[in-house]
Amino acid sequence: MKKVKVHKITIDGNTVLSDKKLKRVMQKTNEKNKLVNLFRTKKFIEEKYEEDKQHIIDKYNELGYRDAQIVVDSISPYDDRTVDVYMKIEEGDKYYLRNVTWVGNTIYASDWLNEQLRMKKGEVIQLSVAPLLGIEVARLEISPERILAVDRLHKQYVEVSFEDLNRMANLNLSFNVLQSLFMNEIFLPGKETVEVYDLHRFRMTSEGNYALWKVKDTKKLAYSFRTTADKGWLENTSVALSGTPYALNWTYGEFCKLGAAYFPQHILAELMGSGKTYSLDMKLSRMSVGEDWETRTSLSSKYKKIELATLLKMWLER
Repeated sequence: MKKVKVHKITIDGNTVLSDKKLKRVMQKTNEKNKLVNLFRTKKFIEEKYEEDKQHIIDKYNELGYRDAQIVVDSISPYDDRTVDVYMKIEEGDKYYLRNVTWVGNTIYASDWLNEQLRMKKGEVIQLSVAPLLGIEVARLEISPERILAVDRLHKQYVEVSFEDLNRMANLNLSFNVLQSLFMNEIFLPGKETVEVYDLHRFRMTSEGNYALWKVKDTKKLAYSFRTTADKGWLENTSVALSGTPYALNWTYGEFCKLGAAYFPQHILAELMGSGKTYSLDMKLSRMSVGEDWETRTSLSSKYKKIELATLLKMWLER
């Protein structure tokens, strides 16, 4: 059978991701005579092309564009040895998660608080706490550069980089790990996304109607994920400190359709091992899309920086 290669890939409708980025997402469908594809296959295989179309949708979903779809695509011969590929994309709106009910917290009474959880994939996780119809009293902001906890009432804050946090606690925690916990995603330490070829890094066992996935060859932290066998929904993630009773457990429930995928409307985060369980019970009450908001918090000189240990001591004594 004669080998057919790809002459040109044309993409329309994309604004969030450039043609260049989308073509890099396509792992097995690559244009010939391109230096960037020097070590990638240029042979056109229809089955691999279908997989690459799904890779594009997956990439948009990762960025929060859960309604993204390829509405038109075609393959046409350019000459007797090559084909042209065309696709038109509808990116849809970007989803943000908002208005979380904080149930069972021990710091403030939940009946007079309004909490707002906002996320931008790859950029920031921001949890704001305010009295109903009032001004913000506290904020937690997690970005690739830092973790920022702000106490508006006492005009003080804690700011620590992941590098410093890991050095102090002798851990290997990252923004991608925390982001995946909030986004209901399976993850691998040190990787932004999990690909099909990463499956060998997990040890999978069956537990009735569930599959348990454990990351192999980890050192300080042990990672495990429990998914449903029928739908593949991620219902539990555990990050445990090896050799100790300390563990961070995230449980997900009440899944509902969000764009092209399903997302949990109930997230329970629990910190265990200190003799007392600290929990954050988040019930998603509303969704919003396409909003612009300030992704980095700026503080005035009136705020005093305190040490992380001081803040933790204050919280644990409540």
